[in-house]
Amino acid sequence: MFKFSTISILSASVSFVLFVLLLVFPQPIYSLFSVEGNASAYFFTRRAALLFLGLAIIAFLSRNALHSTSRQAICLGIGMTMLTLCLLGAIEYFRGFVGVGIFAAMAGELVIAIGYLYTYFTHRNKV
Repeated sequence: MFKFSTISILSASVSFVLFVLLLVFPQPIYSLFSVEGNASAYFFTRRAALLFLGLAIIAFLSRNALHSTSRQAICLGIGMTMLTLCLLGAIEYFRGFVGVGIFAAMAGELVIAIGYLYTYFTHRNKV
């Protein structure tokens, strides 16, 4: 269903784009999510950008990794990160904190989460 290399390249690409947007042009993200940009938001947005840079590097450089404990850790780590971001997006939407634009982010997060978690669970019992 999902190849590790494919989901890693997708994840790296999305994470790198988010890194650039959050670091340099965060206003479109604020508008998409219907949240106000202020000094505090910009501070946390820049910090989040650097986390996405790290995810992009991990995903891209591991894209050709063979099955191993390290690759399984990457699958579980990134998969759970994306799944919980998706769940947090839903919670914040139902709380009324963000607008419907959050569903675009949630869709991407869910695809990446499913890809990595599928890979993790498919290969978890292999040596």
